[in-house]
Amino acid sequence: MKNTYLLALGSNFNAEKNIASAIEALGKKVEIIQKTRLIETLPLNMPNNFLFLNGLVLIASALTQDNLKIELKSIEKMLGRGEKKGIVPVDIDIIMVNNHVVHKDFELAYIKKLINELNNG
Repeated sequence: MKNTYLLALGSNFNAEKNIASAIEALGKKVEIIQKTRLIETLPLNMPNNFLFLNGLVLIASALTQDNLKIELKSIEKMLGRGEKKGIVPVDIDIIMVNNHVVHKDFELAYIKKLINELNNG
């Protein structure tokens, strides 16, 4: 059985390229159903004020949530996550699993805005 996952992707370094690379890597492991446009947001709890680009990707996969997290961390690491403090080449979080909220970022205004666009697009 396939699960549906809503993923939030963000980057504050070479953002368009890194998010595109992350989505390409994801596409090799899961089925990409839909993706949103990228929007610029202010940093939260960061040691600098580099702006972020953020977007959502709706995917389907037979992977469990835990196994998907392992794949997402692998993609983040491949793109350089964690090498420099305050520089985020890509951050990928699971926001929803099978239409159930599993991450606090669901409450962020830009996430809700992009979810609304997904539902109406």
